[in-house]
Amino acid sequence: MADKVKVAKLKEIQAKELAIYEEKNTLYGDSFASTLIEHGPVVLVIRLEDKLNRIKSLLLKGMDPCSESI
Repeated sequence: MADKVKVAKLKEIQAKELAIYEEKNTLYGDSFASTLIEHGPVVLVIRLEDKLNRIKSLLLKGMDPCSESI
């Protein structure tokens, strides 16, 4: 993939991520930042593990993890 195509794709992905971030923070507040302040960097591992456990659970049930928002 040419560098310009890669950069364009990255910008597209980042724009989608930004839109999701803004929407979620508007709906729920910045729960990640407040949790990070309250519990420290360990919360990063905990939240990642939560997501991995959801994927694992779906896979063990024979479900497609892409079919659900994780």
